[in-house]
Formats: sequence, structure tokens, C-alpha cells
Amino acid sequence: MAFEALNHAGSLDNDLLVILNDNDMSISPPVGAVSNYLARVLSSRFYNRVRERRQERPACRPGLRELMGRWKST
Repeated sequence: MAFEALNHAGSLDNDLLVILNDNDMSISPPVGAVSNYLARVLSSRFYNRVRERRQERPACRPGLRELMGRWKST
């Protein structure tokens, strides 16, 4: 169902935010384009810089600290 929804969303002319909950649990090793993309994002300089800066600076908006704390667990 999720892939059908993504295929349908691709035909629409709207912005789309997809949230992927990866709990590191799978039956087989990760394969495919999504897995490769996420591996590149998680190993990118930008992502790691943001994670490091989050630890250095306190969050300035309510709720942002909690959100960034969730991000850290990835």
C-alpha cells in the first residue's frame, strides 16, 4: 500500500513529506535505491555537522530540543 501511495503521489503536482521510521529491524540485509539513498544521507558531511552542532547548542524553540533528540537516536 505504501508503494502504491508513493506512485500516486508522484503523479500529483504537490509537495510531499515522507517520514520513514527505520527501527533497524529486518529479516534480510537492506537493498535497493531507498536503502542506498539513506546510507548516503546518514554518512554525509551535512547530516553529521547538524548532529554535532545540535549537541553544542541548546535548542532555541520549544519542542526543537525534543525533535533533535529523536534525530540523534538514528
